[in-house]
Amino acid sequence: MMADVTEVAAGEGLDYHLDRTMTGNTRDVHRFVLWVQDTSPNTTQPLLADLYSGYFERGERIFTIEDLEPFANRHGIDAQAMREVLEGRDYLDVIASDQATARDLGAGGVPFFVFNNKVGISGAQPVGAFHAAIEQARQ
Repeated sequence: MMADVTEVAAGEGLDYHLDRTMTGNTRDVHRFVLWVQDTSPNTTQPLLADLYSGYFERGERIFTIEDLEPFANRHGIDAQAMREVLEGRDYLDVIASDQATARDLGAGGVPFFVFNNKVGISGAQPVGAFHAAIEQARQ
C-alpha cells in the first residue's frame, strides 16, 4: 500500500518517503495549525505545506512541541507563544468536536475527506468518488 501511495505521489511531483514516517499523536500539530489560522491566517497554508513535506518527504517528527518549534521558527511564528498555547488547553474543544463530526460521518482512519460538513469519504479514492461526494454534498 505504501509503495502504491509513493508511486501516485511521485506522479504528482511529490517525493514521498513513507518508509521514514513515524506514528504518533497529532493532536498538538492540529492545535498548532488552528492557532496559526486564528492568529496569522496568511501563514497557515505555507505552514501546512511545510508540515506535510516535513512529515511525508523529509521524515521529520511533528508530534511534540519540540518537534514543532523548527516549523514555527521557519515561518516567523513565535515559538514561545506556540509553546504556551500547546501547554494549555486551547483548541482541545475544537479538536474534540472535529473528531465527533468525523465519527458521525463514518471516519475510521486517514485520509478522510469531508464535503460541506455533510458527506465523508475515506481513503485514497478515484476522482469519480470525489465528484460524487461533492455532488451529494451540494444536494
